[in-house]
Amino acid sequence: EFKEGKEGKEEGIGFERMARVGLSDTLHIMQQSAVVFKNMLRMLKTPTESQLLSFLKKLKKILGNISKGESILLPLLIENSELLLLLERTTDRVFKVVVIQTDPFGGLKNHSVSANHANSEIKYRTCMVLNNIVKKNVLDDVFWVSVYNLAIHTHKGDINRFYDVLIPFLTGKPLEESLVEAENEAQSEGAEALDAAQVLDLYGDFRSPQRSNTAYVRCVLEGMHYMLRRRGLSELQVNTVHLALCIEVMEMIKNDLIYILPEENGQR
Repeated sequence: EFKEGKEGKEEGIGFERMARVGLSDTLHIMQQSAVVFKNMLRMLKTPTESQLLSFLKKLKKILGNISKGESILLPLLIENSELLLLLERTTDRVFKVVVIQTDPFGGLKNHSVSANHANSEIKYRTCMVLNNIVKKNVLDDVFWVSVYNLAIHTHKGDINRFYDVLIPFLTGKPLEESLVEAENEAQSEGAEALDAAQVLDLYGDFRSPQRSNTAYVRCVLEGMHYMLRRRGLSELQVNTVHLALCIEVMEMIKNDLIYILPEENGQR
């Protein structure tokens, strides 16, 4: 429950008005994206060509209705590995595309990596930010047919095809060139003058990969982390939101246990 204090901050959690706006905006994007996730689940239950075409028809309508400043989160399934695409329409003719991947043994090996940390932990740009993608490429039917065809027809090496063929189709240049350009810009003198939100917006942040086989959860958390941070929330505030989500999950588990029949030893 939120109660605003005298200085415009939330009592107890320290969320000022702008942080609440950023959180509300992020939750709105996720709520608007839920229909795409439901449509994809329906397609995966009966993975046929007709279901694929039906899904793509609905997706095309959703993508065409994205206005300037709006975003949509899209689920992908490649070689039975989950990842996400975050599409944001920055202008009438240009999109920002963010590839969200957390599996170090999967597609994450194609993202920028850094080991320059105090504890020598290897970190990746789990959110690969691709700026200035022209509208024509983002709305191209061939691209989306190719991407979602990978979800219903799995072949070894599909993840490499996604990064080596489909991503360059969007950007109009090889993936390696896009990564090098982004890293050079991130390390330039001009980037030092940017605040944390602007750096995240342009390049993404170095984050730890998943340590368990739960990419379908970690990808959503990483996408949420990116959206919250680039909207100005501090690391502490984002962690507070994640903690609140964990508490809700535990409450759901506690509720479910009430209805589970106990084992012979009396434990549920």
